[in-house]
Order: sequence, then C-alpha cells, then structure tokens
Amino acid sequence: MRIKVKFAMVIIVMLLLNACATLPPSVSENGNYVDPIGGSFVTDNPTIYTDTLACLAQDYSKKSDIRIAVGQISDSTNTTTATDGGFVTNGASLMLISALSKAGIAQVERYDMQIAKDDIKYSMDKLLGHPNEEQFKKLVAGRVRSADYYIVGGISELNFNIRTNSGEIKISELGLGMRYAVLNIAMDLRLVETETLEIKRVVSMQKQILGRELKGGLFDFIGSKFTVALLDSKSAEPVQLGVRTVIERAVIDLVSPLYEVDPQHCLVHSGPFKPNKEASSNT
Repeated sequence: MRIKVKFAMVIIVMLLLNACATLPPSVSENGNYVDPIGGSFVTDNPTIYTDTLACLAQDYSKKSDIRIAVGQISDSTNTTTATDGGFVTNGASLMLISALSKAGIAQVERYDMQIAKDDIKYSMDKLLGHPNEEQFKKLVAGRVRSADYYIVGGISELNFNIRTNSGEIKISELGLGMRYAVLNIAMDLRLVETETLEIKRVVSMQKQILGRELKGGLFDFIGSKFTVALLDSKSAEPVQLGVRTVIERAVIDLVSPLYEVDPQHCLVHSGPFKPNKEASSNT
C-alpha cells in the first residue's frame, strides 16, 4: 500500500512539472512572455595595457606616414570541443586592429576586402554612381593606399593546468574546500615589410590565467534525516580577455622599434622593454 502511495505521488509531481514546463506564462504589456534579466551598462573593454597604448600614441604619431595592415591571426592551438567549439577566440585579428587604433597607428584595410572588391567590380561594370552625379563612378589608378608593413601570426599555445592546488578541511559538521588552477596562452606575431617581404620583427609572448573555486558545506542530521547544504563559488579570468591583453602588449614590442620609440616611460604594468635583437636588426 505504501509503495502505491509513493508511486502515485511521483506521478502527480511529474505531471505538475510537465504542466509548468509546457504551459507558457501570460503575455505581458510589452508583448513578451518573459522579460530578460540583466540591464548592465555597455562599457569600454580595456586591458592593463590600454593606458600604455594611449600614452605611446603621441610618440607613434611623429611618423604618421607609416601605414600598417593586419592579416590573419589564427587559432593554431587546435583545442575544440564537440559542443562549445574552440576554447580561444577567432577574433584575434579584430583585437589587433583595435589595439593599433588605441595606439594611434595609421592603418589600411586588408583583413576584410570583400566590399571593396565588390565596389571595384561594380565600377568596372559601370554600375556605381551617386544621386547627385550623372556619370558613373570611375576607377582612378593609384587611389588605394599601400601598406608599408603588415602583422600576421597566431595563437600558438593554450596550456591547461600548469598548476592546480586544492585543500579541504572538515570540523564536525562543517566542511570547507578551496582550489585554484593556472593555465596560459601564448601568441607569436611578426611584422613584415610589404615591399621586400622581410620579417622585420618577431615577438612571442604569453600570459597566465587564474581560476579559483571556493566551496563549503554543512552535513548534519535533522531529526532522522541526513541533511546536506552546499555552497559553491567559482571565478576565473576571461580567456578571451587574456588574448586581448597579450595582443596589446605585443603591439608595443612589435612597433616601437619601427617608430624609434622607447616605450619604457609608458610601461607601468610590466617589466622592462627587451628588444628582439635578431628580428629588429633588419629595421
């Protein structure tokens, strides 16, 4: 008899849960079933080197005739999952374009040329014009600014669990545990002169990323029932922000010799600037 009662209770709970999952809530005044949570403000996305780039912008501007283009900065780590895709971003080239812009460096577009190529094709077919002009848009030789240098490379390393430490203590009914893990990412970038295809400078840089977890619990009997109450808190540095940080630091080392700038007076968040003598000997 008791088994039948328990079975009936399980069936009732399942039916109630199914009803909650299938019956939509009523439509609100704004026309939605539910209002999304959140509402945080949109902010800038700086790293610890963003202020350094802004500081160096005045020095770099003294050679405003140099134009730099950004090529493909690929993810060469081959670390993917079946459900989440890659662990690191495929937008490193976009981050590099932003970093050069923060440093006030003049750039020319080479990363996404599809629209420019379409416009050239339409102009050759005499399809482009302007409402205020009777003639079609004409192609003028030499109007596209050439790049003096370009930057290419990739995310070359993603190393998990460089170090993992954990500890746990239990006193009577209370338990407390803590764990942290360290991984790192690395990038290899090179600055190439477009006219000669000489590699003028190479940098290889890495950043460690920290994650930590804190958990606690209460294990006790309430009456005849064994009760467990758990609390778990996890936090970690964003991996993709780590990629952006490495890129912004790498920009300083890549372009400073090109602009004949010693960046040390602006580097307040890192060790001394160390020129790559082999790569910079061609500049």
